[in-house]
Amino acid sequence: MKCEKPVVPEKPEFQKYQIFRVKFGGKYYYCADMENAKIISENWLKYKNWCESLKENLKNEQ
Repeated sequence: MKCEKPVVPEKPEFQKYQIFRVKFGGKYYYCADMENAKIISENWLKYKNWCESLKENLKNEQ
């Protein structure tokens, strides 16, 4: 019997983005413009989907 190695999807490509630290009302906050916010959310969705596919692969191996 030959064991098959599960296909591991490649980790998604991370896109760099810029965030800004601003002081408002005596507190510091981090913010991003709409273009960078879109990059952040796309990075998160790609990484989330990648993690879920890895989890699914592990589940199918059991």
